[in-house]
Parts: sequence; C-alpha cells; structure tokens
Amino acid sequence: MKTRCGIWLGKRLDHGDHSETKGFLLSPRQAHSLQSLEHALGLAEALGAPNVPSINVCKKALARIYLRGKEKLVRSTDVDGNVFWRNSVASLLKEDFCNSAVRPNMHLLPRRTTVVRELRDGGALAYNTDERTVAPMIRLENGKEFWIKEVYEHGQQMVRPQCFFEGEQGEIFGEAKIVRQNGDELQLTEDRLMFRADQLKYDVERRLCRLPLVDGEQELPYTNAERIRCNGKRLFSVPLVVFIDDLSGARSKRWNKHEAIYLSNTTLDRSVLDLDSNIKLVSISKNVTGEGQLSSLVDEFMQLHENPTCVFDYTLGEDVMVRPFLLAVMADNPMAASLTSSIGLTGNRFCRMCDVDGSKSTLSTTDGFIRYLKTANARSAQ
Repeated sequence: MKTRCGIWLGKRLDHGDHSETKGFLLSPRQAHSLQSLEHALGLAEALGAPNVPSINVCKKALARIYLRGKEKLVRSTDVDGNVFWRNSVASLLKEDFCNSAVRPNMHLLPRRTTVVRELRDGGALAYNTDERTVAPMIRLENGKEFWIKEVYEHGQQMVRPQCFFEGEQGEIFGEAKIVRQNGDELQLTEDRLMFRADQLKYDVERRLCRLPLVDGEQELPYTNAERIRCNGKRLFSVPLVVFIDDLSGARSKRWNKHEAIYLSNTTLDRSVLDLDSNIKLVSISKNVTGEGQLSSLVDEFMQLHENPTCVFDYTLGEDVMVRPFLLAVMADNPMAASLTSSIGLTGNRFCRMCDVDGSKSTLSTTDGFIRYLKTANARSAQ
C-alpha cells in the first residue's frame, strides 16, 4: 500500500492543485521571503519529502496568484493624483455572502435587547430610524414581503414602517409612523407605533392607493422605489466598520512607514468578527495617506448606496441586492486626530475654529472654564 508523506503530489504547482502549498506561501500569519522559502524546500528534500518543487516553480506559482489577485483590485487616486490599488467593498461583500463559513453567521437585522452583547444590539443600529441605513425590507417564512416607506394595515390602523429589527426571542418587529385619513387624503403623522411584522396586512382591496398620501404639503409615493429597482430581489443593508492604522517593517516608524485600511462586517458576532479571515485588507500604501485612501473608499460607499450591488446569497440560495453603509471609522489617537483635524479636548488650542485654550491649568480655574461659554477669537491659517 502506497502512502504519501509530503504535501506535494507532484513538482508542478498547477492552478487547481496543492492548496496546502498555496496556503503556505500566502499565509497572512506567516509571510515568507523567497530566501526562507528556499531553505524550507531544501529542508523538505533533506528529510526525504517526495516531489518537492523547486524555488523557480514556486516563483511562477506566486506570480500567477498575485496576477489573479491584482485583477480584482481597483485603481484609485488621491486628491494629489497619487495612484494606489485597493480591494472594492462590493467584491469583499460578495465574498462574504457566498462564503459557506461566513454567511450563516451574519445577522442582517439589528436587535433590541435589555443587554448589549453584540454590535447590532447597540443604539446606533438597534434604535436607528434613518431610512437611508435601516433594514429596508423583510420577507417572512410565509413569503410575505414588507418594505419601509410603504403603507400597510395593522389591525384597525394604517402604518408606514420606518425600520425592522429583532426582539429578545428572535421575533421580527418594526417601528412605523401612523397614517390617518383626513378627508379625501391620507396624512402621515408623527405618531409612532411598534408592531410585530407578522401582524401587518396588505391592502388587498387596494383602498389605500385611491387616496393621495401626503406628509405636510408633500405627496408621497405608495411604493418604495428600492422595491422597483431590486426587481423581486431582497435588499439588505450591511453596516461596515473601517479601521485605519500605520505600520512599518522596521523598529521605528520613521522608516518604511505605510498606512493601511481594514474593513470588518459588523453583521457578524464578536466571536467570529476578530478572526483573521474576517478582517479584510482594503488598501495599503507608502505614498498615499490614510485620509486619501479613506476618501476613495467613501466615494464607493456613496456609489453603492445609490446603486446596490448584486451578490449570491449562500444561505438563501438566490441573488440578493446589498447596500453597505459606513457605521464607524476606528483609529488610534494620532490617526483619529489626523482624520478629525483635532488634537482632543485636553490639548492646547484644541478647537479648529477658535483659539480657546484646552490646557489643564486653564480648565482648573473658574475664569478659564467660563471662557468655554464665550465666543473666542477665530483662528486663521497663520
């Protein structure tokens, strides 16, 4: 009986074979130089491993892999015209939705609970009613589909949902504005109602659409424009967190300093959010600052908001539309100060608009504290 002791089936590294070798060569945890790789191959031969490839074969395989990776990158420029390459948000989301290990762990609805356990339980998502970023629609197990900015019946009332979310036990709830009939028109009020999604009903007899729906002096459409644009596909709103940091291969960041942007899908629980595979590298550059890279990324967020991307959903087994939005930008203190053009409230001259003093010695006095309540002298570029 023949057995295979090595990880190589043959000395050639083809496109479809030797996933172990490719993983070894491209491991994000263990980046190997060609010199260390050559020593490793020599050690494998010395230990009698069969079919050990040569370093030249490995170089060719790496070149093919890098070329395939570059085909997915987007060419971008900063305001000064410096060119850098980055992964697109659309392609990174496409990978998550079609990944059998990631998609089942994604929770696409925020959750309102008494205890904040995950990011989706926080107020920025759970109590978000901004119609630009909330979950825009739901489809129940019985096939019924409900969208925000459309009118439905709820008992004896008419409601226009603003958002959908999960409850403590996983039930789907929503928050809506109440619609009342006022003469020969329907008036959208500021009165709010929280409801169970399975208690919504369609206007089967189409009585509602016979009357105009108005909000003050503005007439509103009965059908959500996103429903028409998606053409029968589901639409998901996905919050993303961006992290910016600088790094260097040397002991001192005075040399070989790079700035990089990473992205995380916050529909994942914390238990899997910090895995290496779920921290996506968007871009890295020695010549383009973090602000310049972030500017290009924000432009794509704006484009995807207007034109959601179509991806294959592994869990649902169908194509869906995805509209990502930027939940937060995280950075260390120096980078955060650079992004916000601020040095923090405890720094001297912390305000970008005026010359108010933020030193501790000033804050510790009554007169110094009162200065914060008065208009200070405006700052200039000089």
